[in-house]
Amino acid sequence: MEFILAKIGRVKKDAQPLLERYQKRLERMVDLEILTFKSQDKAWEWATRCCTHKSKPHLVILDEQGKNWSSTELAQFVSKNQDDPGCGRLMFIIGDPHGLDERWAQLASTTWSLSKSTFPADIAWILLHEQIYRALCILNKIPYHHE
Repeated sequence: MEFILAKIGRVKKDAQPLLERYQKRLERMVDLEILTFKSQDKAWEWATRCCTHKSKPHLVILDEQGKNWSSTELAQFVSKNQDDPGCGRLMFIIGDPHGLDERWAQLASTTWSLSKSTFPADIAWILLHEQIYRALCILNKIPYHHE
């Protein structure tokens, strides 16, 4: 299964080392594509092309109003999609500091909230990487997550 992690807005230089660490870990486990877009309009163009394609991905938008999953629940969500022959790609997208506008809800298969708290965009981006890595570790029984 391919994982696509997308973010609107640039990533600050000080966040790069931690992101690169998780990206390397993820690349050893799954097919991974990392995308950043300068604007919501550019991301929207790309996402609508992807989501109208025959091999439509399962699009998860991150929003504070979304489902609040534990790490184990996220792992179950990933597992369910990995087992679905119709789902070859999981795509996660994080908005700019103002979030995603309302049109994204029409395109999304799922809306996920990292927390009830609000985070700066780069911290949410790092958390997304870490939580995907943690979910994959849970599924592959790699000793990273502790209950």
